[in-house]
Amino acid sequence: FGLISQGLIAVLYRSFLNLKNHNKIIDRFLLAGATFVFVAAVVSFFALDYLPGNLAVRSAVPLFMVCIWACAASIKRERVVSLLFIYSCVTAIICLALFDRAVAGDLPFAHPVIIWAIFLFDATFMCILLAHAIATITMQRQAAEAHAEARALFLASMSHEIRTPMTAIL
Repeated sequence: FGLISQGLIAVLYRSFLNLKNHNKIIDRFLLAGATFVFVAAVVSFFALDYLPGNLAVRSAVPLFMVCIWACAASIKRERVVSLLFIYSCVTAIICLALFDRAVAGDLPFAHPVIIWAIFLFDATFMCILLAHAIATITMQRQAAEAHAEARALFLASMSHEIRTPMTAIL
């Protein structure tokens, strides 16, 4: 399930940063990386005994590097979102590296609580990202409502301006 969540994170980055419209090269890299991770997840489900134990780390780190590249390219357009995603990618890479080293026995002091604490920080920043997205959508909705109200007022007054002279002519 770790590989599937990594692929979903890449798809989330792709949609939040709107790369399809702004940077098609990075969008293709991110889509290819997410596809590779999903294929690796399906293959690992059927051939778990034949794959290395650290397949998730080996596939996640390059994908997260592409995600950091996408965030760096989008930082002028979406500063808050890009910085949150960069932080999330860096902490995920650190967490994956710690977990991989701890499983291999190289870091006996890396207690699972440390890794879960990093995941908790990531979850906190994802909550901040969600709050930012909700605030952005709310502001866009209010702007659209104000625009619709101004349009309706303009059309109502324009209709009156056209109707009054037409009544005199008729």
